[in-house]
Amino acid sequence: MRKFYYLIFLSLFLTGCATVSPNKLGISQSEWDQYSDSQREQLIENYHQAQRSKISHAKGGSSLLSVNIQDGKALMPPFTQLTAFQPISFNIREGKCNEKLTIVSAENPEQHTKLGICYQGGTLYMDPSPIDPSKADGSLQFPYMPIWSRGFTYPNVTSTGMAKLTNVNITVQEISH
Repeated sequence: MRKFYYLIFLSLFLTGCATVSPNKLGISQSEWDQYSDSQREQLIENYHQAQRSKISHAKGGSSLLSVNIQDGKALMPPFTQLTAFQPISFNIREGKCNEKLTIVSAENPEQHTKLGICYQGGTLYMDPSPIDPSKADGSLQFPYMPIWSRGFTYPNVTSTGMAKLTNVNITVQEISH
């Protein structure tokens, strides 16, 4: 009898997982109605794949990211004005925190500041704030997105941490999983 209830529960659970509403996919019902059955199946499969990917990243997989930061400005000593900086690129593996990168001024190589970075729990954190506990890991927080596998650029990003990145473009690409 116990097995019977387990099978009923399992079938109801699987049926619930298989049914994905258009709203859950971010599609209106009228748009959904315009798709063919094969297109709907593909959208649902893409949704399930993205959910599985999110779960694996939330569990702390062995993902390695390539990150590029360019354009815009950063706050550098004597901390009186924002300064254009040389583009920086780095790789960071899931679970790495308290990393510090040096951002060098584009005009004066002697002038530089530090940028804290952390990649933990499927989220890339940058530019921690020393005075705001809610931003202690980073004033910028980028939760994992499946599009990172192809590379994604966040345009005109501004942070509120020590480096005060302003209008920078940040490209994130997952290079291994």
